[in-house]
Amino acid sequence: MYIGEVANQLGIKKSMIRYYETQGILKVPKDSNGYRYFDKQTIKNLKLICNLKLFHLSLEEIKYIVYLFNQPISVECNMASSDYLGNKIEELEQHINLQRHILNQFKQINVLCKDMKYQENEEIILDLLERGDTK
Repeated sequence: MYIGEVANQLGIKKSMIRYYETQGILKVPKDSNGYRYFDKQTIKNLKLICNLKLFHLSLEEIKYIVYLFNQPISVECNMASSDYLGNKIEELEQHINLQRHILNQFKQINVLCKDMKYQENEEIILDLLERGDTK
C-alpha cells in the first residue's frame, strides 16, 4: 500500500505519517521507484502510534514503545518494557492523586459557597486555596 491508501484506511493525514517518519518514530520502506511502500509491519507500527497517541504520550515515549515493540523477544526487552510501564504507572498514579486532591478542594469550596455563604466563608476559602489543604 502507498501513503494515500494507508492515510485513508487509518483516517489520518499523509502529512502526519510523514511527520512520524521525519521524527524517527516510523520507518517506511521505499519501493524501486523511491515511493513509500507500507508493508504489514509498517502499517502495524503506524496503528500502534495512532493508538498510543490516545494515551496522551509524548512523541519520545511513543518512539521508545515502538522501538521496544519491534525488538526480538528477550529478557532485556522484557525488563525494559516492565521498567517503562512501572515508571509510567507511578507517574499516572501521582497525577491521579493530585487530580483527586484538586477535586476535593473544589468540593469543599463548593460547599462553602452554597446558599449564598461565599462572603461568610471567604476567609476560609482563601485560606484553603493558599494552603492547598483538603479536610
